[in-house]
Amino acid sequence: MRFTRPNPIRRTIAACTLIAAQATVLKVTAVELTVTEDLHHLRSTDEREWTEFPEKAEGRRLDLSFVRPESESKHFALFVRHRDVKHRWRIDLNGKKLAELPRDENHMVSSFELGSDRLVEGENRLSVVPISKKDDDILVGAIRIVDAKRDDLLRRATLDVHIKTSGQGRPLPGRVTVIDEHAALAPIGTKPADGLAIRTGTIYTGNGRAKVGLAPGKYTVFVGRGFEYSVRRYEIELARGETRTLNAGLTREVDTNGLVACDTHIHTLEHSGHGDASVAERVVTIAGEGIELPIATDHDKHIDFEPTAKRLGVRKWFTPVVGNEYTTGHGHFNIFPVEPNDQVPDNHLETWESIFHAIRAVTDAEIAILNHPRDVHRGYRPFGPRHHNWVVGENLDGETLEADGVEVINSAALQTEPLRLVEDWLALVNRGYKIAPIGASDSHEVWTKIVGQGRTYVRCDDSRPEEIDVSKAVRSIREGRVVASLGLLARLTVDRRYRPGDLVNGGRDLLVEVGVQGPAWANCSRIVLYVNGIETRLPDRVDCEKNHNYLLYCSFTLKDLPSHDVHLTVAALGHGSTAPHFTIPKTYQPTSKTWKPYLLSVPGVVHVDGEGDGRWQSAHEIAEGLVKKHGAKLEVLLTALTDSHASVASHVALLLDRRGVDIQSDAAKALLSKSREATRLGFDRFLAARRQSDEARKLGR
Repeated sequence: MRFTRPNPIRRTIAACTLIAAQATVLKVTAVELTVTEDLHHLRSTDEREWTEFPEKAEGRRLDLSFVRPESESKHFALFVRHRDVKHRWRIDLNGKKLAELPRDENHMVSSFELGSDRLVEGENRLSVVPISKKDDDILVGAIRIVDAKRDDLLRRATLDVHIKTSGQGRPLPGRVTVIDEHAALAPIGTKPADGLAIRTGTIYTGNGRAKVGLAPGKYTVFVGRGFEYSVRRYEIELARGETRTLNAGLTREVDTNGLVACDTHIHTLEHSGHGDASVAERVVTIAGEGIELPIATDHDKHIDFEPTAKRLGVRKWFTPVVGNEYTTGHGHFNIFPVEPNDQVPDNHLETWESIFHAIRAVTDAEIAILNHPRDVHRGYRPFGPRHHNWVVGENLDGETLEADGVEVINSAALQTEPLRLVEDWLALVNRGYKIAPIGASDSHEVWTKIVGQGRTYVRCDDSRPEEIDVSKAVRSIREGRVVASLGLLARLTVDRRYRPGDLVNGGRDLLVEVGVQGPAWANCSRIVLYVNGIETRLPDRVDCEKNHNYLLYCSFTLKDLPSHDVHLTVAALGHGSTAPHFTIPKTYQPTSKTWKPYLLSVPGVVHVDGEGDGRWQSAHEIAEGLVKKHGAKLEVLLTALTDSHASVASHVALLLDRRGVDIQSDAAKALLSKSREATRLGFDRFLAARRQSDEARKLGR
C-alpha cells in the first residue's frame, strides 16, 4: 500500500505573504478562519537539504496577516500542517513566541491552544521562523484558527477501537494510526494515560482497547501490531457527537516460529534526557509493536522495565532485559544483561581497551554491541576512514574491537547507502571477529522513530514471550544465530540444514536457499549474495518465485567456491514504505542529498569449512598463513593466491603494506597486471580504502 504525498509546493493565495512582500489582510466573520490554505516551502539556510525539494525555496520564513475572528469566545485553537521538520522552527504571534513546531519529519497536523488575549483587535501577524542554523527544508501551511477550546474541539467525536486476534478474538496490544483527508497525522483529543501512549495521529494500547477523541471529519484509520501482523484499514467520517467503534481482527502474516523479536536499543525521556517516551509509555509501545525481548538501554543508566510492565498489565507480552547504552567519546556500546544495581562503567574512557576492560570489571554483561558505527558523536566516527580501513576491518589506531555485535540497521539513524554497514560488518568477519549483525530502533520517542522498526530476530524458543530464556538468547547472539530486520525477514539455508551461525562441513558446490518474508504491505525487490563480504553475482540458473509463505524465494547452487574456508550471507532489499503506519525515517547524517527509503534484512553468516578440517579460518588468518609460508615476496604470494578469494588477497596486501613492501611500485603493478582478476580486485580494494584513510587522516576528519 503506497500513499502519494500532497503537492509540496503550492503558491500563496489571498491570505499569505512572505517576508519581502506586502501583507494581505483577510477579513472574515466566520467562527473558523483560514489563514492560508497552502503548504509553503521554507529553507532555513542557503543550502538545499534534499533534492526532492525545488532548488529555490519560497523564503526562510513565513509571515501571514489576518484579522481576528469576530467571536465572543475566550479560547481559540490553532492548527498547522507541516512536513520534514528536522530542526527547530518557532511560531510567533504578533512578535511574541507562541510555540515551536514538533521536530518530526512526518506529515502531520499540530494543534495549539490560543487564548483570546494573544489576539488583538484588527490585524494580527503570524510568523514561522527558523531557530536552528542547520540546513532544513520544510513544508508548512494549511493554517486555520477555530473559536473553540482546543481540547473540546478534539473531543467532539469519538473513535473506539478494539484490537483482537482474527478468529480467536483474543485482545492484542497494538497501534492505531489516524490520518486526515490530506494524509497528515491527525491531532488526538485524549491525553496519554496508563495503558495508552498517544501522540499526534498515533495511539498505542496495551490491552487492545483505545477510545479517543477526534474533531469531526474524514479520516483513514490503520490498525496493526508491528512487523509481523496484518494492517487493517478503515475509511470513516465522524460527525459531531458520534462514536464510531472499530473491531479490528489482526492476523499474523510473518511466521517467526523459533525466532525471538528483539530490540537491543531502546530509550526513554525519563532516563536518557531526550525524546518524549516515559517508561510507562515505552512498555506499552513495546507490547504494541510485538517486541518479545526488549533491552532497556538508556544512556549510562541501568533501567528495569519489569515493575512498570507488571503494573500496566503488559508483562505477559515480553521478557524485559536490563541494559545500558554505555556512551563514551570513543563510541556508543549497548551492554546487557546487567543488574539494576551494577556499577555503571566510566564513560570518560577514550580507548577500546579501557572501555571493554571497564565493562568486564564492573558488570556481568555478556553482550556488547557497537552502535551506529558510521555516525559522528563527540567528533568520533568509529568506522570513518580516519580510524578504520573498511575493506579489511582494520582499526588504524591499533585498537581491538571486543564487541559481540555491530548495528547494521539502526532505524533511527539509517545510512544513505543501505548496504554500507552490512559490508563494514562482513569485513570484520573477514578480519577474524566473531561478531553478529544487529538490527535495532534506537527509539527515544513514542512515535517519531518507531520502537522495534529495526529489530533483531534471535534463534531461540519464542513460544512463551513472557518467559524467554535470556541466557539462550544471549548465546544465540554471540554465535551469530540472528537476522537483522527492517520491514523484511530474510531466511538463509545452505544444503537444506545449515543456517546462520552454523558451520558447513566442506563442499565446493552448495545449495543455497533464500526466503524473504514480510507482511502484505512490504516488498522485496533485490537479493544480494555475499561470499566473504564481497557482493557476488548470482548464478545464471536461479529459481525465483513468490508464494504464500514468502515475498520472494530463491534457490540456486553455488559452484566452484575456493578450496579454503569462506562465509556466506545475503541481503534482502525492498522499497521503503510510504504508508503512515511504517514510515521509514530519513537519515540524520546523510552522505547524499538524495534520499530513497528502503527495507532491509540481513542474516548472520553461514561458515563454510572449505578445507574440511573441522575448524573455520577467516580471510585474515588464511592470508597470515600464506605470508608466514612464503615470506613478503610479492611474486611468490601472487602465485600462491591463484585459488584464493579476493578477500584473502586484500589481507595479503594489508600484511605486505605493514611490512613496508611498496605494493604500488611500477614493479608491483607489473606483477599484479599478470595476476588473476580476483587477486587484482583484492589489492585494488585495499588500496582504495587506504587512500581514503590517508586523505582523512591528512585532513583530520
